[in-house]
Amino acid sequence: FFVVTCAITYVAATSFCPKTDRGLLFSYFFLLCISEIGMAFLVSAFFSRAKLAAIIGPVILFASCLPRYIFFGTNRYEAVPEKFGASLLSTTAFSFGADVIADYEYAGIGANWVNWREGDYSLYTSMSFMLWDTIIYLVLGAYFQKVLPTQYGSPAHPLYFLQRKDSTFLWQSPRPPATSEGDSGNVAAREDGRVSECE
Repeated sequence: FFVVTCAITYVAATSFCPKTDRGLLFSYFFLLCISEIGMAFLVSAFFSRAKLAAIIGPVILFASCLPRYIFFGTNRYEAVPEKFGASLLSTTAFSFGADVIADYEYAGIGANWVNWREGDYSLYTSMSFMLWDTIIYLVLGAYFQKVLPTQYGSPAHPLYFLQRKDSTFLWQSPRPPATSEGDSGNVAAREDGRVSECE
């Protein structure tokens, strides 16, 4: 995806974003790429068949961009809390960032490291959401990989991360250690700080 990001950055910088800082543009597209990898990992947790996932995956990707059109016609100072909620979908956050870049290009100055934080919903906000979306997708994907049932075995308990090693939960009292009755002839006894074996 690094090569893809470089190619997209070059095409964008030489065609429709000539005034935008190339380093900023690269970071913007790079965050989109890694967030989509995280989204693919999350989606893959729900499918055990590759063909079905290959059909549904692009539909989910397309649907995750649709909330952006609810805010069609708004600028980066309007409906900011609602945009924050919609930005939990990385493609929507990407499209909001594209609007900001387009505004700067239309103004003839381009987005750069000086103005990328300007506005209530800025390019910085968009890129931050794409980074957080990646982390959220990866954590949720790892969680669902463990708890969703598969054809190969039983899943872990949905609250497995709260379990102790003895399979009790944090709010339960620990189980007493199991005592195993071994050979009656061998008894370990501690005397004077040393372990001796009595028969």
